[in-house]
Order: sequence, then C-alpha cells, then structure tokens
Amino acid sequence: MIYTTTFILRKTFSCFFVCCFFITVFSFSQTTYNWNGSTSDWNTPTNWNPNGVPGSSDIVIINSASINPSLSANTTVDQFSITSSTLTLNGFTLFTSTSTTFTGSVITSGTIQASGFLIDMGTTQFDAGITATCEDIFFYGSTFNQAINISKTGVNDNYSSGGNTFNADATLTEAGAGLFAFQYNYDDNFNGNIVVNCTSGNSNSRIVFGINGGQSILAD
Repeated sequence: MIYTTTFILRKTFSCFFVCCFFITVFSFSQTTYNWNGSTSDWNTPTNWNPNGVPGSSDIVIINSASINPSLSANTTVDQFSITSSTLTLNGFTLFTSTSTTFTGSVITSGTIQASGFLIDMGTTQFDAGITATCEDIFFYGSTFNQAINISKTGVNDNYSSGGNTFNADATLTEAGAGLFAFQYNYDDNFNGNIVVNCTSGNSNSRIVFGINGGQSILAD
C-alpha cells in the first residue's frame, strides 16, 4: 500500500460621423431528455423523450431502464443522472459539465469524466474509470473496479458515509477548501494503492478518514 500526501478586445472603430455598434446575443437552450429506449443505441432519437439525441448543453435522466443504453461514441452532456440501470460505455468516454449522479446502477467498459459542481456516487458498481474535478464529491456504498482520480475544488465540507470498496488505485485530492471526509458512518475497503493530496494551500483544506467511527480497511 502506498501513501503519499502533498501539501502544498476591445477595438474602437470610427468613420467620420457614423458609429456602428454590433451586439451579439447568445441564447442558451437546454432540454431534459428521459431515456425510454426500445433499443440500446444512445444515438437513436426515438429512444429519448422528447424525441432527439441529447447534446452538450442538455440534461440526461436514465431511470429504471427496461432496455439499457449503450454509447457508440464519446459523448458530452451538461447534467447526468442514472438510477437502477446499466450504462455500457463500450470503451468510450461520457463527459459531464455540471452535475453527475449515480444511484443503484452499473457503469461498464469506458470512462466517466465529470466536472462542475457535483459528482454523487451512490450504491453503484463502476467497471469503468472515473476522472472528476468537481466542487462537491460524495461516495457511499459503491464498488470501484477501475482506477479513479477525484479532485474536490469547492469550499464546502463534504462527508461521505462509507461502505465503499476500491479494487483499483484511488487518487483523492482536496484542491479547494473545507473538509473532504471519508467513512463517516461505515468502513471503506481499499484493495489498491491510495494517493492523497492537499494542493490548495488553504489552512482549512483537509482530507480525513474515519471521522465518525468508520474505518479504512487496507489490503495487505
């Protein structure tokens, strides 16, 4: 077992007496897509309600799918939530920009790359790698069978209740402020190497294991 801790255009135009102003107005359109697939293909419009394929600014909700979705290319969405379903990544990466929530699900064969304000990993089996840089990060009751690299950037105290099993290497970084706490209620099992970093230089920045009775159980 390896432990390491690091502390650490403006332009002006004029033409005689005439001034022209150009204003560009950007509109933001976001659609919430619910999976109701009759096939597994993510990119089939009729597998979504409303009809269409989610884009990079959209919200995706997958809840108790009868036919589970499968990626056929790298995919970006704004917000992603999956409950009681399986997502097959097929070697591709799912990118999320704002929030990412996993509950009671299975994620296989690829990579999750999350950013934004939240990643919440609850009671889910991850047979996929995870890279996340988010303000708030929570783990509870999940199994991680591929390497994860997680960086908390926010100022809030984050308490993860525990009950997780890490079967591959885990890199955990506090890059913001506040507390990044593990095993608040239940034990976590670490069967790979752990790398722990505090990089922000903020005096309130801390990573704590076993804060409320839970323990870190380390493989020999």
